[in-house]
Amino acid sequence: MDGIKGILTPPDADEVEITLIGGTAGYGESVVVHLGNGVWAVVDSCVNAFNGDCAPLSYLKEFYKEEEVANHLKYVVCTHWHEDHIKGMTKLIDACSRQAVFVLSCADDREKYIYEMLEGCEYTGSSRKLKELSDSMDLANRKSISIKRVEQDKMIFNIEGVQCFALSPSPQEIEKFEQEIANALLTYHKSLVQISQLKTIDPAKIEDAEDIEGSVIEKFAGLISEKIDEEPISSEKVDNLLSYKDAHGVEPNERCVAMLLSFNGHHVILGADLEYDESKSPESGWQSVANCDCLHDVEANLFKIPHHGSHTGYYKYFIDKYIKSDAVSKLSSWYLGGYTLPKHDMLVRYFGHSKNLYITTTSLLGKKNKEKDKTIRGIMNDTTEEIHEFKPTLGIIRSRMKKTAIEDMWQTVCFGSAQKIEKEYLDSIND
Repeated sequence: MDGIKGILTPPDADEVEITLIGGTAGYGESVVVHLGNGVWAVVDSCVNAFNGDCAPLSYLKEFYKEEEVANHLKYVVCTHWHEDHIKGMTKLIDACSRQAVFVLSCADDREKYIYEMLEGCEYTGSSRKLKELSDSMDLANRKSISIKRVEQDKMIFNIEGVQCFALSPSPQEIEKFEQEIANALLTYHKSLVQISQLKTIDPAKIEDAEDIEGSVIEKFAGLISEKIDEEPISSEKVDNLLSYKDAHGVEPNERCVAMLLSFNGHHVILGADLEYDESKSPESGWQSVANCDCLHDVEANLFKIPHHGSHTGYYKYFIDKYIKSDAVSKLSSWYLGGYTLPKHDMLVRYFGHSKNLYITTTSLLGKKNKEKDKTIRGIMNDTTEEIHEFKPTLGIIRSRMKKTAIEDMWQTVCFGSAQKIEKEYLDSIND
C-alpha cells in the first residue's frame, strides 16, 4: 500500500478490527472490518489519488497475496452511491469469489433506479457514479455474486461471532422509493409514446405543427430525429432519462445504510453518510434509527461519525443515547471545490462527546501558517499514540480488540495523514 508498505501487520485470528480509510487529499471513505479468522468485510470504497488503486483492496493485499484475497473478502457493502464512497467498487467486486455477498440499500438514489430500469445496457456516458454502478452490478451478476438488499432492523450477516444489522433505510423510506419508481415508470412510458408520435413529424416542420404542445416540443425536440431501438440504449439517452424520475428532492444520504456490529457485548455503529433533518418525517434519517429494535440496550464503544463530521449528520439525541462518552470516534475529512469538512465547530462538538476522536487528515483544516503547523506537529508528536511519517497519502485509523475482551479495549493506531484530535489542536485552528 503506497507509503506504508511493510508497516501494517495482520490482525490475530481472535481479533476484531474496524479500520477507517480516508481518501487522498481528503476525498473518499472506506471501512475495512476483520470479523475473525481471516474473514473480512469492506464498507464503501475509495481510491488512492496518487496511483488510482482501490484503497481497501490495497489494504487487504498487505496481508494476503492478490489471488488469496477472494478467500477472505466475504462481504462488500455499498452504503449509497455518492462518488466519494464508490470509487474502486468494481475492483472490490472483481476481487471477490462467487461466495461473497454484495450488500445494497433497498431504497436508493435515481442513478440506481435508472440502471435497474435499463439493466443490461452498456453505459459509456459522462456520469462516473452511474458508470461505477453499472460496472459493479454487471460484474456481480456475471460472477454470480449474491446481491442482498437491506432495510432497517434486518440482519446483514452473523459470522465469526459478529452480528451486523442495518439501521437504515426505514420501511417508510422504502415505501416512498417504491412509489417514486412507479411514478417514474409511468412517466417513462408516456415519454416513449410521445417520442414515438414525434418521430412521425418532420423536424424541419415542427415549428408549424400546431397540434404539438409547446411543452412537449421543448422536452422532446432533441429526441425526435433519433432512432429508438430496444438495443443498444445510448449513454446519452440514459443520461436524459434521469430527468424523468419524480424524485428530484431525494438525497442518497437520506437512505444510505448505517450499520450496527455487535460481538461479546461490544457494539460498533458505522454512520455512513446518514443525515438528520428535524423538518422532515421522524421515519427518515437518524430520527428513524433512534427507535430501531436492534439497538435495545446498545451503547457503542466505537462510532464512525456520519457524513464527514458535517452538521447535517449530527443528531445529539442519538449520540447521547447510544454512544458511550469515551467511545473511539472516527471521521473522514472531505475536500472538494474549495469546500472542506468537518468545520471547526463540529470538531469541537464531537470532541465534547468523546476525547477519543480521530480524523483521517487534518492538513486541510484551519489557516495555512508555518509557525502554527510547527506547533500542531509538536502537539501531535506529544499526544498521538503512534505516527508514521511519509508523503501525504491516505489516512488510516485502525482499531483492534480481542473478541474475549471484557472491557472496552480498542487499541487504536494512526497511519499516514490520520491523527488523534486533542484540545490544543482544536484551539490552534480556532479562527
